[in-house]
Amino acid sequence: MADISYIIPTFNNVDLLKKCLHTLLPETVKGDKVIIVDDGGSDGTYEYLMETYKEDTRFIILHQENQGQGVARNLGLDHAVTEYVWFVDSDDLLVEGARRKVKGILDTNEWDILIFGYTVKKSRTEMKNVALKLKYLDYRELMLTDHFPCNKIFRRKLFDVIRFPEKKFRFEDHATIPKVLHEADHVNYLNTPLYVYDLSHETNVSKNEKLYDHMYIACNCLVDYFREGGEVRKGLEPLLINTFLFNRMYSSRDVSFSERKREFMEMERYLNESIPGWQTSEYLDFSFWKKYHHMQHYTFVKLFNIKLFSRSPLAALLILHPFNSLKNSVKKIVR
Repeated sequence: MADISYIIPTFNNVDLLKKCLHTLLPETVKGDKVIIVDDGGSDGTYEYLMETYKEDTRFIILHQENQGQGVARNLGLDHAVTEYVWFVDSDDLLVEGARRKVKGILDTNEWDILIFGYTVKKSRTEMKNVALKLKYLDYRELMLTDHFPCNKIFRRKLFDVIRFPEKKFRFEDHATIPKVLHEADHVNYLNTPLYVYDLSHETNVSKNEKLYDHMYIACNCLVDYFREGGEVRKGLEPLLINTFLFNRMYSSRDVSFSERKREFMEMERYLNESIPGWQTSEYLDFSFWKKYHHMQHYTFVKLFNIKLFSRSPLAALLILHPFNSLKNSVKKIVR
């Protein structure tokens, strides 16, 4: 059986970590490892782990000064000796039977990455299954999809030369996973939710909108990586157009017109510097999206506005800002 190391960074959330382990430990089999890295917490997490799991041979319990999730994951990778690794956030959960469902796939095939669906838990009663609807598993499709590490199992050797950024910032996953996808030769997809991404608690970092501009830091990491390999357009074009045009233009953040204008101007400047001539990219052609229409967050209406943005960011802003404002107003009424 292909063994898995579950790498779990944790910082001052021992109660959530206990819930995570409650769903994870029944999924382990002989040969699996649970590598927990306490990132300099002060809530007794390390002491609890040592008292409870010190004698459990499945566990590798590590401690470091507070340096962030990226450094903690890298430390976990340094101690992983299994064939595969699965990065699990300490405030999330595994779906019952997840290990059993991936067992046959990992045992019988030489997959570099196994991607699967996940569930978003927005509140105690609100759950939403997310199916990525991957169809081709080609490089373009993979670069245009989500870059969370938690809904993927990776062959460990992919991280021999690729590591998470040492600097602490919000979108470190986005700065790392596209590199790994670029290096992988064999990728498979299981259209089944095996992981629960828990947004129901207030400590989840994804709720911190003050870190929104950290996406530029993440993309700078990727710009450097793909420039070194001489594949700037091939590697970055789908990713940056996806990030700055499809996602950021249609952001649900409730901000003023002047703030949204600043964002649009910054998006245009960044794309001009990173991918000169991006306005002529095939990813902005309607014909391209005929093949990838199954990716539901891309629609021809959105693409029309993005093509308008490529000619005049201000014109696109005048159309989209009222739309986003109306969407936020409806959300407030529904709540």
